[in-house]
Amino acid sequence: MRSLNSRLVAGLLAVTAVGLTLMGGVSAVVLRGYLLHRVNNQLEAVRRRGPPTPWPRAATSSSP
Repeated sequence: MRSLNSRLVAGLLAVTAVGLTLMGGVSAVVLRGYLLHRVNNQLEAVRRRGPPTPWPRAATSSSP
């Protein structure tokens, strides 16, 4: 028969492991949603801006 102390430590470790696993899963889901929302907003901003305009060409000096 194990002592009360070892059973309490084992129980605490089990509860901690379950809590950390659950917290990691929730964090991953929330972060994924946030990043998808951010990328969608960036893509919408680019779409609204329209096609890019060409850069003005630098004046080149041609030798005679």
